[in-house]
Amino acid sequence: MTNDDFTVWSRCVDAVRSAVPFPAVGEVVRADLMYSQEFYWNFYYAVPEHNGVLLDWAWTVPEGVTVADVAVALNQLVERRVALRTKYPVSLLGLPMQCVHPAFDVPILTWQDTTGGGLRELTDELSRRPIDPAVDWPIRAGVLLRGEVPVSMVLVFNHLTLDGISTAILRDEFLALLKDPQGLPEVIGREPISQAAYEKTASEVGRHERVLAYWRRCFEQMPNMMFTNYRKGESGSPGREGGTSFTAATLSTVELVAAAEMIAARHRLSSSTIFLTAYVAVLSIITGHRRCSLYVASANRFDPEVQPSVGCFFQCGIMVADILPEMTVLQAAKRLRAQSLTSYGNAHHSFWNAKELAVRAADERGVALRVGVYYNFTQPQEATYRDELQRTAVTDASSLQLTWEEDVDWEDYDTDLYLRVVPNDPKGLFLLAHDSVLSRDEMERILTAMVTLISLWAEDSAIRQANISHLGEKLGLERRQRTAHWTCVDHCWINVSELTDLLCAIPAVITASVFSDGAGDEQTLIAYLASSDPEIEPNFLRRRLLGSLATHPNIMVPHRFVVCTQAPVPNDEQGWKVLPVATEGDGKDPLHLDPSTREEMALLAVLETFNPGMVKNMARSYVLANGRAAVVPAIIGRLALEGYSGILPEDLLGPQPLSAVAAMLQKCPRP
Repeated sequence: MTNDDFTVWSRCVDAVRSAVPFPAVGEVVRADLMYSQEFYWNFYYAVPEHNGVLLDWAWTVPEGVTVADVAVALNQLVERRVALRTKYPVSLLGLPMQCVHPAFDVPILTWQDTTGGGLRELTDELSRRPIDPAVDWPIRAGVLLRGEVPVSMVLVFNHLTLDGISTAILRDEFLALLKDPQGLPEVIGREPISQAAYEKTASEVGRHERVLAYWRRCFEQMPNMMFTNYRKGESGSPGREGGTSFTAATLSTVELVAAAEMIAARHRLSSSTIFLTAYVAVLSIITGHRRCSLYVASANRFDPEVQPSVGCFFQCGIMVADILPEMTVLQAAKRLRAQSLTSYGNAHHSFWNAKELAVRAADERGVALRVGVYYNFTQPQEATYRDELQRTAVTDASSLQLTWEEDVDWEDYDTDLYLRVVPNDPKGLFLLAHDSVLSRDEMERILTAMVTLISLWAEDSAIRQANISHLGEKLGLERRQRTAHWTCVDHCWINVSELTDLLCAIPAVITASVFSDGAGDEQTLIAYLASSDPEIEPNFLRRRLLGSLATHPNIMVPHRFVVCTQAPVPNDEQGWKVLPVATEGDGKDPLHLDPSTREEMALLAVLETFNPGMVKNMARSYVLANGRAAVVPAIIGRLALEGYSGILPEDLLGPQPLSAVAAMLQKCPRP
């Protein structure tokens, strides 16, 4: 077991050991998680590098305030805001929950600034030990001293407890309490525990069904992944050896934002749309995808009842940006504006329900689905930054002043490429990529092309009328070329050679060939096989390939299997077509497998413990057997207590059949 494996595995064990009954008795109030808390709760149990501390915030302490004053104000905040005294254990049934405890006195670490770098030192010390969401308080506090004088207060906290907007609310309340301990009005708005209950009301359930229908369409339409050179073993995905090596580039945005706002005003768009258009257009060129799937960050506070609330309401929406080659840049921008607004409107969703939908779509399409690309335009709350913009300034793309950072400590293992734009930040354009996906030179070409596009567009050149299909030439970018071993089917780039090798490795298969049929969106894959077993069935072949997707993400399960009893001469498509056929089909007809091995029976017993009514069929994936994503960490923990290791949460949340998952189990000492 690798160190990463052990970290994830042991956290799942701890989750089960700290399980609590639901509902609670006494002073502790318990409730389900909010939708927006699900992702960050899951994050702790999925990412080995993630220490449970995602955010830290430093506030300047006003003159004349003592450490004792800080402690009093902070304790008042804890009593006032339930999110600051909430823990997140699992129930005995494996479902995570919010547990709101009575107010407590927050321990404060004092730190002398003897080096001039005390603020960073204090933050690092507070963040050094993980915050276990089940048993630890969600916040830690420290005060930086110069002599006896407090100069800054640092808060470190779980992201599932607070988001960025909440920290601004807390800062204002903290400063107000320092001035007048009795001066704050009563809390208004819907706090996290009330929001969780609100999400279960009939009107919200209906809204959420419509939201999930949107997510389902996105999973049905998106490419399998944006970057075909992505590999789990190289991206630090949980349970796999390999680094989490990211490189980041930072660029000043003052002139660039000025250019984007000029364009936006001219076409009645937003500057966010202009950056998004440049991002998607360049991304389409360098990946060779017409459709680009990406997560779009959303503050998710459209509901007035949560705007003044303290909690984690932030979520990412999903969008499948589909810009046609014959569109002009301006037409593409208008389409992307509409698509991004739809994404924002559907961002408030259950992470676990969406995860289950993704698995079902992956099974139906026969691919491994991964988004991996992020866009985050942070709209400043104050408009003062606009005064700094030089409305006539246009950035010269040939002289970009990039600041580079290598081996970035980026905890989100699900990231391939991330773009953040903060208009009021002097270095507000931040592009980060995993080293297995893009090189530093490629990142620089992306930024140069984006800046060139926005700059030329701001000058009112003909670029806005340029067709998307010709944009690469104008920006100095070459569309990614692939060898003959690759083909694009269902908007997914598929390595046909790799798929053929996997088919040939199946017992009783003598030889195999894969061909594409049809054109455009109607194109399909057909696999021809010669088998020494005339009774080999397409559903068996399909199940074997589904089990290979976790380690071979660039393949696709063929849409049709044609099994012959001999190999053709010559070995080409026409040669296969004239052979007698033993059997053929899409392999989607039902296949039932009862558990037979010790590992299969052990796995199914634990799955049923946390999923009453689960379908007992080892030929299905966990989700297609009606398994719930929310209880997967508890399943891993319970298996460990039964003496089994070898699988991690992500192994259950994919299209591979349960028989393939059970084959990964290994006996181990009970922890």
